[in-house]
Amino acid sequence: MTERWETIEALNAARTAMEARLGWEQPVAWGLLTPDGAVVRANVRGGYLPAVAVATVVGHRKGSRSYPLTAAAIAEAIAMAEPGEACTDIPHPNIAALRLLGGGDAVVAYVSEADFVEDAEGIGDIEEVEDRYVAALLAEIRRGFPA
Repeated sequence: MTERWETIEALNAARTAMEARLGWEQPVAWGLLTPDGAVVRANVRGGYLPAVAVATVVGHRKGSRSYPLTAAAIAEAIAMAEPGEACTDIPHPNIAALRLLGGGDAVVAYVSEADFVEDAEGIGDIEEVEDRYVAALLAEIRRGFPA
């Protein structure tokens, strides 16, 4: 039988269990990008079920960093997160974005609290961010990319 998380509580419990298994520190922001750096989906303080599913696939635990995603990695992350779609109380745009990107290569970027705060307060310079995908995500968020 396929697992289904039909309530927000069940979805959150499943997400929390995934986070604990991975030893994951929730990023302040995360997003899905094309290989050329175009932001497809940006999230600030949310969308954590698909975020931790992708993090599990790529092995990301904390900090600011990006990872390339193959079609196989995207399919694996979708399979981990899709039981959450049984919960109709909330939308699932990140799973939809993963499906949109599933036929080809993509990138996931995570932004830590420290890097997000530095960027928001103008302490750091976005041009100083070494990871170009993290920099692209921060720039889109700064411009008000709809989450």
